[in-house]
Amino acid sequence: MDMMIMNSVILMMTNSAGWLSAVLGARVVGGVLSSLVAGVVADRFSRKKLMVCSDVLRGASLVFLLLHPQPTMFLIISFCLGFFSSFFQVSFSAELPLLFKGETSLQINSLVTRLSSISMVVGFVGSGLLSSVVSYRFILALDAASFFVCALALIVILGARDVQTTSRQQGKPNLLTALNGWLIDLKEVKTFLSAQLILLIILSVSFVQTFGASSHNVGIPMLAVKLDPQHATFYQGIIWGIWGCGNILATMIIPKMKTVKSRLEHFFFYVSLLMSLSFILLFSSTNLLFIMPLAFVTGAVDGSVGILFSTILQNTENAIRGRVFGVSALINRLGFAVGFLVTPMLIKAVSLSKMVLIMHGTVMLSIIAALLLIYFSTVLRKKLLTLSA
Repeated sequence: MDMMIMNSVILMMTNSAGWLSAVLGARVVGGVLSSLVAGVVADRFSRKKLMVCSDVLRGASLVFLLLHPQPTMFLIISFCLGFFSSFFQVSFSAELPLLFKGETSLQINSLVTRLSSISMVVGFVGSGLLSSVVSYRFILALDAASFFVCALALIVILGARDVQTTSRQQGKPNLLTALNGWLIDLKEVKTFLSAQLILLIILSVSFVQTFGASSHNVGIPMLAVKLDPQHATFYQGIIWGIWGCGNILATMIIPKMKTVKSRLEHFFFYVSLLMSLSFILLFSSTNLLFIMPLAFVTGAVDGSVGILFSTILQNTENAIRGRVFGVSALINRLGFAVGFLVTPMLIKAVSLSKMVLIMHGTVMLSIIAALLLIYFSTVLRKKLLTLSA
């Protein structure tokens, strides 16, 4: 809710794609600065407490925005939301396998994505409908309240499970000890990823994917304005809502596909190609009868990519899982940051549809390059094994 409303309000306040990109980019920069720290902290301390604190601080940030709704404050609060969100998302993703020990990672991520998609549909469509009858301040206040309610829910539901994540937390370290431990933790995750070629390639592809994703994050509010300038928030909510319905469908199909479990990486690359193609087609028209079905399809493939990506990362060991998700969060936010810098420049030079084509076309090329790299590295490995035998 806060993302859509803040995007719409800043666009109405300034009538500038540059301001919109700046607000989106500020959220990303906040996430970039906190991602690696969040990963290390999530492996050392209580992940539950990190989630609770993140929710409280995000809710408080929105309350502060309500008191000072100026363009500059939108930038500051977007930064804060991005900064605190990393701590929540990294802790949440790393803790899931421990909370659902009887289920596979694919089933867990499908369930989480389904619930998230349902809430997105309610949030986006609800925001779109509410925006026509109440002020944006009311919607932001409602969203702030939801963070506080979630923090309370976490305290109640996970209270009995508030245990130390690992045995690595020892006493109250001083600043020098903490910094040294942080550097050691980062070195460990660097060594781990260096030995995991396919995982490293997948993380690299996710960087380019988030670079491409900045185009439709900026593009959908602008597309909604093209459809109807007077009711842009409504149409933006409808597009994102239908996209969320596609997400829900993906969560129902992916866990039932037996071949997916044994070929997670392959499906990740193939579905990622389809996702970028779908976004390119979505922005190729301003006809609602064309846009709405494409939004549904795009949501389905985008949801599938998210499920597969999270499952691949959650298959890592618990002791290092938080830092792997921290690296993932850093890479993703860097991709968004670069994308939000490039997007407004492209918008000035080309049309909206061509901008999306360039951005997501880059994603498709990177995936093809990744598949070729994996193929040739596999062939080379087999030849070396044959020669050594």
